[in-house]
Amino acid sequence: MKRLFFRLSLLSVLFLGSVFAAGPWVSLSDGVAGQDVPVRISGLLEQENVALVLVRPDESKISLHAVADDLGVASTNVNGLHVRTAGEYELLIRREFSDYTVAERFLVSPASVSAYRSTSLADIASVAADGEQVSRIRVQIKDAHGNLISGVPVRAFSSRAEDLLVVSPQTNIGGEAVVKVSSHTPGVSSISVLAGDVLLFERTELVFHLAKTGTKAMGASGIGKYLQAQLFEDPEESTPIAYFSLEDIGAEVVAGQNLTVRVGAKDANGDIVTDYTGIVRFSSSDDRAVLPNDYTFVTEDQGWHTFYLSVMLQTPGMQTVAVHDLDDFRISGERNVTVSDGGGVVPIPDDQITVSIDIPINGATFSTSRITISGTALGCSLIQLKDGPIELIAELPVDASGTYVYQTPGLADGMHLFQATCVDDPTKVSELVQITIDRSPPQVMSAEFLPAGPILPGTEVTLKVGASDELSAVSCTMYGQIYDLAIEDSRNFSGTLRAPATPGEYPVECTLADLLGNKMTEPNAGVLVVDASLGMSMELIPSGEVAPLSKSTVRVSSINELVSVNCVYLEQPFALIRQDALNFSGKINALAEEGEYPVTCTGLDTEGNQSTDTDSLIVAIGGADANIAPLPISNLQAVAGDGKVTLMWSPAIDDDGVKNYRINFGTCGEELMEENVIPDARTQWYIDGLTPGVEQCFQVTPIDNSGIEGPGSTIISASAIAEEADHPAPPKTGGATSWWFAIFSIIAGLGAVIVLRRRA
Repeated sequence: MKRLFFRLSLLSVLFLGSVFAAGPWVSLSDGVAGQDVPVRISGLLEQENVALVLVRPDESKISLHAVADDLGVASTNVNGLHVRTAGEYELLIRREFSDYTVAERFLVSPASVSAYRSTSLADIASVAADGEQVSRIRVQIKDAHGNLISGVPVRAFSSRAEDLLVVSPQTNIGGEAVVKVSSHTPGVSSISVLAGDVLLFERTELVFHLAKTGTKAMGASGIGKYLQAQLFEDPEESTPIAYFSLEDIGAEVVAGQNLTVRVGAKDANGDIVTDYTGIVRFSSSDDRAVLPNDYTFVTEDQGWHTFYLSVMLQTPGMQTVAVHDLDDFRISGERNVTVSDGGGVVPIPDDQITVSIDIPINGATFSTSRITISGTALGCSLIQLKDGPIELIAELPVDASGTYVYQTPGLADGMHLFQATCVDDPTKVSELVQITIDRSPPQVMSAEFLPAGPILPGTEVTLKVGASDELSAVSCTMYGQIYDLAIEDSRNFSGTLRAPATPGEYPVECTLADLLGNKMTEPNAGVLVVDASLGMSMELIPSGEVAPLSKSTVRVSSINELVSVNCVYLEQPFALIRQDALNFSGKINALAEEGEYPVTCTGLDTEGNQSTDTDSLIVAIGGADANIAPLPISNLQAVAGDGKVTLMWSPAIDDDGVKNYRINFGTCGEELMEENVIPDARTQWYIDGLTPGVEQCFQVTPIDNSGIEGPGSTIISASAIAEEADHPAPPKTGGATSWWFAIFSIIAGLGAVIVLRRRA
């Protein structure tokens, strides 16, 4: 619901005249998480600047600003990135000419339901199928920013029609709802939750296991053993199926022979029930018989299913093969068969009974909680499977080919130790198979931006993400755009992001996946700060207090190329001298009087952006001596020549002026013992007499008029090239040799003329 706030400051009335101070009129709306909140401020002066401070529910603060138009109205938006958390916010508004602050509050509601951030978790993953024991699934409904949402209608569905579900009609104030699930039918159920019209991505699996009953007294036959493990209800009178028929199996068979049996579902009149879709289980009076696994009829079967070569009877004599409906064990069918040895393999020697676990392999790691176990058990009709000391299943049938398949219920994270035991001969066991279940995502994540700190709008920045575990993929989201990072090594990924065009703070959300696909999402992996300023900094040299009438250097540096820098000192404007694209400098004189005198400089970059910085020159008697060491030179370059190297550089800066420079040089890798002192402050000099092809290193040091040396420059290297024999190297441009050579040449020329005349 939209709310409008209209505030007026108090009217101050004085007896000698009335003074009216009207506060601004503020129009502000409640917002939705992640969406911009419009703000309109009226009653301002033309082009008046207004400072805004957003106080978020966690007490963190964001500084904003707005400028009024010609009508005194300032319109702006609170960026949706700043209001991702639902709750109460406060906006503080301060006018340019007054300390009076208007405080407005507004609410941010959760956004729409997120199918991926919402969760459902069962308190009991394995429940008895007795219709009484209940598993409670706690559902939390969240938006894309993790805010809990109350009052959302909730419905739940099971993958099995036999389950009973009781669901809270809607989420409570904490965004939670409860789904209670019970069942009379053993099996695995997948519970889906619908929040409003959004189907949650996460589904909860529940295992309904067989309850313990007192059916052991029913006998030791195969049928008795199966009855012992069943829960069933009386069939409904409307059930059309009456019994099963077993066909295609002869009245006489040979022990050890693979047999095919065809099972049909029939009604009381003997007609096929074509829409039967129940589950059937085989049994036999031959406790060494190999029988098919449980089978679920499908519509395509049309009431018939053939089990090819899946039955084997191994004990001679009259035996029974039976099949039963698992929902109602009284719906059954059987066939009597005479089994003869017939030269077939009747007894299997103990040394030929082998049990193995083929899947999973020893040492495997899984990211799923349910594991499929399969293997061989030659000579066994049933096997027992255990996970360490815990029994997974007491009697798992082995099929005619001597193989078995079993899917575990949900297992906990960690190490598991599987072993299969032949029920017919408990001395026959498989080797231990150790596996690890790891569904835990990476626990520690680091993220950094390069370069660090604020960057200019539209520029590129590198994001590096690392973790404590080996990773398979990393993706990050900033300002609605997804970036897939590239692998650097097994634990580190990086990628290039482009900063938005609008200044502000932009949170980055990253999702990491380990080698098993386990994912970790960090909504606040980092914050990219985008600033339209140049990142300009100003310094006064020397810093601190200076002596009266001394000289100081103003130096401005920037992370962005500057076109010009203009400063104001003692209300007088002056421009700084360009040293290079990122550095400008100039000199100012301290006054005779003690005091603090501000210096303000404004830089202009190539895009027309401006940045301003202010410092103060503090003058005090007994302050720092104005004669300080010069700043180092910059832009040192070397040009190779015939037997020489010419050096060029940008001049050093000093408060008292640079007198000259010293060049130290020598073979690279050794101490620079050679030196050449330039007689004046020129910024070009060459070093000759160098061995061609030998790499030489050079360093230039400035010396001011007081003889104080500055720091040496960055060391650079170059190699002279071979001199040409008929082109001798010219003399140094800065030495006295050239003058003596010129005088000598003139004298020699005159002498030659005189000699020629005398000879003539």
